[in-house]
Amino acid sequence: MVVLPPGVPGRTFDVEITSLGPDGRAGDPLLITGLAASDALAQPSGVAVTPVTFAGPDGASVPGVTVTWAAVEDPRVADLLVYAKAQGVSAASYRVIFSDTPRVGAGEIRGLVPGKAYDFGFAFRDERGAMSDPLVEIANVTVPNTLVANDATGPTAAIDAARDAINDA
Repeated sequence: MVVLPPGVPGRTFDVEITSLGPDGRAGDPLLITGLAASDALAQPSGVAVTPVTFAGPDGASVPGVTVTWAAVEDPRVADLLVYAKAQGVSAASYRVIFSDTPRVGAGEIRGLVPGKAYDFGFAFRDERGAMSDPLVEIANVTVPNTLVANDATGPTAAIDAARDAINDA
């Protein structure tokens, strides 16, 4: 078995394989071929989007999604990008809403509109800015419709105290 270092995208290398004879000298070539490294990045695999409700500050419920993908160790891949658009609108509406190292395999996205359906797209980006193409898409994911503060007594008590002070004046 022969292990070669990663190729340089867009460059071709000529390879000649020979065997050594009993005297330690190379014999005639057994194989002569050209090897090329591809510029194309593989698409993300194992992608999933799961609607969740996160616990926010002071126990508030914050809607969002978790995203997962098969982690990759390809040194050419610099970022995993997650795009989103409102469900049912043109693909031209996709916008990047999350990025992370492709080696992580999971992330959390908050700040989406509660109760709204989204389409998500996943892509890898290399250090030169080239992207995997086309996007790996997951369609029609509805964000939970839960945006609830668990302790609403604080502000209400303050408002009641202010109102009482105004009425007493």
